[in-house]
Amino acid sequence: MKKDKVLTIIECLVVFFMIFIYNSFFYGTYDHIIDFTHCYSIANGLKIYKDFNIVVGPVYPTLMAFLLKLFGKNFLVFDIVNSIIVVIIYLIIKKHNNNTMSLLTISVFFIVLVAKYNTFTLLLFYIIYYADRGNNKYKDYIIGFLLSITIFTKINMGCAFIIPTIILNLIKIKIVLKRFISFSITSLSIIIIMIINGVFKGFINYTILGLLSFSKNLTYDFSIIFIVLSIIYIIKNIKKDKYLIYMLCFLALSYPLFEVCHILLAIFPLVVYTIDKYSNNSSFLNMIIIIISSVLIFISSNIKSLDRISTINLKNKYYIQEKGIIELYKTIHKINKKLSNKRKEYKTFYFSMDSYLFKLDLNEKINKYDFIWNGNMGYKGEEKYLKEIKKYCNKNKCMFILDKNCIYNREKNDQINLEILKYTEETYDEYLDDEFINETDYSVYINDNKLIKE
Repeated sequence: MKKDKVLTIIECLVVFFMIFIYNSFFYGTYDHIIDFTHCYSIANGLKIYKDFNIVVGPVYPTLMAFLLKLFGKNFLVFDIVNSIIVVIIYLIIKKHNNNTMSLLTISVFFIVLVAKYNTFTLLLFYIIYYADRGNNKYKDYIIGFLLSITIFTKINMGCAFIIPTIILNLIKIKIVLKRFISFSITSLSIIIIMIINGVFKGFINYTILGLLSFSKNLTYDFSIIFIVLSIIYIIKNIKKDKYLIYMLCFLALSYPLFEVCHILLAIFPLVVYTIDKYSNNSSFLNMIIIIISSVLIFISSNIKSLDRISTINLKNKYYIQEKGIIELYKTIHKINKKLSNKRKEYKTFYFSMDSYLFKLDLNEKINKYDFIWNGNMGYKGEEKYLKEIKKYCNKNKCMFILDKNCIYNREKNDQINLEILKYTEETYDEYLDDEFINETDYSVYINDNKLIKE
C-alpha cells in the first residue's frame, strides 16, 4: 500500500514536470500566449467581453486571473497551475482505470498541444463522466452544477454534455430535476454576475452569436479521419457500455476547428478508454515508457544544449521559452522601439497572431482591435469592425502592423479576414523607411495624414 502511494507520488511529479517543462520551455504557440494574456488582462482589471474580445466562457480565464492575482501575474504561475490541472486529470483516470499507462504516455503528445481552457474542459468532462457512473447520493446535484460550469467554460461542450443527461435519464424525472435545479441556480448566478458587470451582452455576442460566424470558416485537415473512426467505434460498442455516449459528445470539442491539435484532444478520452480496456497494466513499464517519451519530446524539440534556453523578463511576466520564441520577442521589442515615436501620433492596429506579444512588451492594455480574426469578432463582427476602423481613421492617423505570413497565406488560412486585409493594403501606404523592419516578418502601413473615405 505504501509502495503504491510512493509510486503515485513519483508518477504525479513526472507528469507535472513533463507538462510544465514542455509548456514553459518549448510550447510557444499562439494559444499559450493568447490564453495567458486574457487571464493576465482580467487580473489587471479589464472586463472580459467588454474591454477585449474572447470566444470562450468566463469561468476558466476568471479563475486563472484570480490565481494570477493571488500568486503572481506571470507565465510561471500560469504554467504551474495548468500543469497541476493535468496532474488532477491523471489522478482521476488512475483511480478509475486499470491501465495508468494511457494518460502517462498519450498526455505527452496530446495535452501539451492545445489551448489551456480545453484542458480544463477535459478535467470537467472526467469529473462529470465518473460522477455519472458512480453512486454518490449527491451526484445529480454535482453533475448539474458542473454542466453549468462547462457551458460557461466552453459553450459548445456544455451543450454537448447535456445530451447524455437527457438520453440516459429519459424516464428518470427525479434525476433530471435534481440536475436541472443545480444547473439553473449556478447558471443564473453566473448570468447575474455578468449582467452586474455589464458584460452579458458581450458574452452572448462573442461566445454564442460569434460561433455562427466561426462556423462559416470551418477548417479541417487529414486528422478528421480520427473523428470518423471514433464515431464508428462508439456506435459499434455503445450497446455494451451506454456511457460511451459521453465519449461521443466529447468529440464536439474539435468543432469548429477540425485540426490535429483539437482532434487529438477530442478523441483523448476514447483512446484512454480503449487502451485501458484492451491492455494489461504494469507500473514499472509505465515508468519506463514515460521516461522514454519525455526523452523523445526533448529530442524532437531540437534542444542540443542548455545554452539555447534563456529567460527574459517580459515586463515582470517571466516568459521562459525556447530560443526561437526568445528571438521572436526580441524582434517585436525592437520593432516597438523603432516605432515608438510614430505610436505617439498614430493609433496602432494589428493583423498578426503575435499582437498580444506586442502589447505585453509595451505593457499596454489589450483591446478588441488586437485580435481581428474571423470568428473572434462576434456576430457579423467582420463588417462592424471594418466600419469602425474606417470611421476612426477618417479623422485620425492610423498605423497597421501586418504579419507577412498572413499576407502570403491569405487564401490558406480561413481565419484571416480578407476584407480588412484588403482594405489595409489598398488604403494605407507601406512604411519602408526602416531597414530592420523591412527584413522582419512584419509590414507596417500608415495613412500618412490622408483622410480615409468610408
